[in-house]
Amino acid sequence: MLSRSNATAAALLLTLALLLQGCTDAPPRPLHLTPAATHTIASATTAAEPPLPRQLPVSVASTDAEVLAAATNAYTGYVLAAERLMHGSDTDLQILRDWTTTKFGDSEIEGTRAWLAKGKRLVGASVVSDFHLLDRQSKGGVVIAVVFSCVDLSHTRVVTKTVQPTARPSDTTKLTMQVSVRQSQPGVARLAVDGVVALAKVDRC
Repeated sequence: MLSRSNATAAALLLTLALLLQGCTDAPPRPLHLTPAATHTIASATTAAEPPLPRQLPVSVASTDAEVLAAATNAYTGYVLAAERLMHGSDTDLQILRDWTTTKFGDSEIEGTRAWLAKGKRLVGASVVSDFHLLDRQSKGGVVIAVVFSCVDLSHTRVVTKTVQPTARPSDTTKLTMQVSVRQSQPGVARLAVDGVVALAKVDRC
């Protein structure tokens, strides 16, 4: 059974140690494994921020490929928004709500606020790629989906107020993430990130 990380999904961008506490060894076999075009977050350390992706609305009539594309953009947008906050280039924590469900967004904002209050900042950017659709279904007219994604943290580091890089707790910098997304409302609507689980011992990334 998959267990959630002890930290929020934003911990992916905060520290590997907290994230890996929530890893599991045996994910289920994908029911749908449809490759999507790779979405990459450039690993730049300049002040210029990558543009946020376009949110793609879906409905219960959408194809698996359309749901996968919308989920890919939703998670990529969430990671980019979180990184902007961690870089210190955006102080409006509400930016996370544009990419998350209300409950998940609340936990993300709380965790991010606490992390920033410690004087930590993220340098560099992660690379998100290789999305695959694990499952999709509809409940009450709302599309719910689960996707796999690869996240490469090798171009990121966390710095403190003294601008000294924090020590990496592990050499593991490439992780397989299981991302849950759901529509913000029934009908035709965007997908929002509803949860993220880090998986261990998965040979996808």
